[in-house]
Amino acid sequence: MNEARHRYRVVISWITWIGALAIATAVLRERRTHLEQAHVVLVFLLIVLGGTAYGGRILGIVLAISASFLIDYYFQSPYDMMSVGSSLDWFVLVAFLVTVGVTMHLLTRAQRAAARARQHAMEVARLSRFGSELLGTGRAPDALEAIVDAVRETLGADTCAVFLVHGDGDLQAIVQKGSGTVTDLALAEEVARTGGDVGERLGGAIDRQISVSDLATEPDQPEFDSGNAIGNLALRALWMPLRVRGRTVGVLGAVSRDALDLGGTHWRFANALRYYAALAVERVRLVAESEHAEAMREADRLRNALLASVSHDLRTPLTTIKVLAQESARQRDLGLAVSNARIIEEHADRLARVVSNVLDVTRLRAKTLPVRLEFNTAEDLVGAVARQCAGVLKEHALQRRVQESDGMLAGCFDFVQSLRILTNLVENAARYSPPGAPIILSAYAEGDRLVFDVGDEGPGVPPAQRERIFEPFYRAPNAAPDTGGTGLGLYIARALAEEQGGTLTYRARSPRGSMFSLRLPAMDPPPDEADEPLATSSDLR
Repeated sequence: MNEARHRYRVVISWITWIGALAIATAVLRERRTHLEQAHVVLVFLLIVLGGTAYGGRILGIVLAISASFLIDYYFQSPYDMMSVGSSLDWFVLVAFLVTVGVTMHLLTRAQRAAARARQHAMEVARLSRFGSELLGTGRAPDALEAIVDAVRETLGADTCAVFLVHGDGDLQAIVQKGSGTVTDLALAEEVARTGGDVGERLGGAIDRQISVSDLATEPDQPEFDSGNAIGNLALRALWMPLRVRGRTVGVLGAVSRDALDLGGTHWRFANALRYYAALAVERVRLVAESEHAEAMREADRLRNALLASVSHDLRTPLTTIKVLAQESARQRDLGLAVSNARIIEEHADRLARVVSNVLDVTRLRAKTLPVRLEFNTAEDLVGAVARQCAGVLKEHALQRRVQESDGMLAGCFDFVQSLRILTNLVENAARYSPPGAPIILSAYAEGDRLVFDVGDEGPGVPPAQRERIFEPFYRAPNAAPDTGGTGLGLYIARALAEEQGGTLTYRARSPRGSMFSLRLPAMDPPPDEADEPLATSSDLR
């Protein structure tokens, strides 16, 4: 489209200025007896300069030669024939041609200088706009994708890719876009190793250590007939190192089935883009290192918390078991032995829960904990919680409140894991509630959610700790030294809720106490109330 428009403008310029020369000649010929040759020369000079300015140098040359013949034929005596009557007439023609030549040369240089200035201004504006867009990009890979798109568009490449260079020299593809896939990375590895540009010609020959002067051309330098080829280079692939502070951090490659468009200012703009690409690759590397360091710090924190928690929670029951076992060995009282055996069993159960929680944390992080989503009713789950917690409630009364509705209050969730969540919440409520205080367990529908609330009248959780209580191994600063927990219960409960497509949240209860809300997907009962699973955990993720 642009090329057709350019040809149209050229044709219009030729018609316009040749027509102007013909009209001026006709008008001046009618008045030639009243005009000096200087008047004619000035008029023709203006037409030649106008044609050069709007139609280019070739049109200006054609107009100049035509004007010199017209001056000799129509405006030098003898008229209407090709002859020069005096040396002064020769001087006029030569002066006209010299003036036209010098003026055309100066005009052409000024036009090319203006064109270079416009192109440079456009490049600066484009780079400035591109840089501001990159700075506004939140993620480094997004910035690299924008750079890759710009390089592909500028060089006419089919495929463009950016690789990160690791410390051992290995390459890692960060972004690769286009119609093909870059599989031969020998040249990219060579660029990463040597730090110089490498190009592959259409015939397969390799050009190493390509300089900018080999590729970049100015507007006043003639393009070669091949269109895309500059000098002797017609490259189908170009690999450029991405350097930051003298160190190669990545490689940018552009590959095409035909020759890359390296003419004009295309190479210069692509070469400028490599600076932004280098910064983006460095950001990717720094982010990866930061995330790795953060993961190592988190692993160290979890390991230290695990050691501290497990050592405390294992030491107490083990000490108790050892003391009771020694006492039972010395005593022959059957009643005392039975009492000690019951205590030993309780502490053994406590040890089993600690080990089970630690294993579940590992399986949750590895996404291997089985979750089976089925149709279940709220009434069944609330009843199972009441039976499961009967032994730990002691002096606390469990008040069950299931919403009355026209239909069955049901949902799609894992019955066993949901029972585990609510049991943990009820046990926590009993542990922190004052003696004799009731514990509320309610179930109701809320839109497309089935909600289970567990409320108590305990001291509650300060606002600053209401999200931290769901972190693994977290203990409140004011918690008693031996509250019977590892700090994993709420973390596991929230993770299990999310595995089922639900949520677990905390809010303060008025006037005092805590309220934990488990929200699970609600569901209408199927017509046959079949027991087959309706979905798996992967279906809701």
